[in-house]
Amino acid sequence: MRVYNAMRAMKPKSGFTPHVPTRATLLKCVLTRSGFAFRRSGLKLSRAEHAGFTLIELLVVISIIGTLATLSVVSLNNARAKARDARRVSDVRQIQTALELYYFDHDGYPIAAALLGQTNYVCLGNAGFSSLGTACATPYMRIIPTNPGPIGTPYSYTGVDGSGYSITFSLETGAGGLVPGLHTAFQDGVQ
Repeated sequence: MRVYNAMRAMKPKSGFTPHVPTRATLLKCVLTRSGFAFRRSGLKLSRAEHAGFTLIELLVVISIIGTLATLSVVSLNNARAKARDARRVSDVRQIQTALELYYFDHDGYPIAAALLGQTNYVCLGNAGFSSLGTACATPYMRIIPTNPGPIGTPYSYTGVDGSGYSITFSLETGAGGLVPGLHTAFQDGVQ
């Protein structure tokens, strides 16, 4: 207020008329610098008009967050499927290694047709596949792994005459150079 009155009191010098702002203009300049906002109709201050976000701004932010969340969930599900497939391939290779150790000690593979990891086929010992206990005292593989996920079939072992075997398993997305779908592991490799 003092600035306003001082500017009004100034007298022009020889032909020069200074611009004297009105009270509204001066007040508007001072208050705008301090961060307040005004309505067009007058000098009423309204902090609430510019203190929050508009509905459109909130909707845009929510839609961006929703899109990012959807992308991350899809990416996470793909990563989980790939991890399960990598584990399946690793499990089958471990079973193959244990079967090769069995073959060198017994001159043949176990004779059985079973779903591996089930009740009576959870261990590979001297007597072939068996349940845990005395039959698995000297195991080649103490615990036979099972299918890690909700999708896929249990590992199926078939050994007819001791000269060969097959392990059937399935992959969701593919791993280890294998495509998605049903695969069979033999003593010579995996198809």
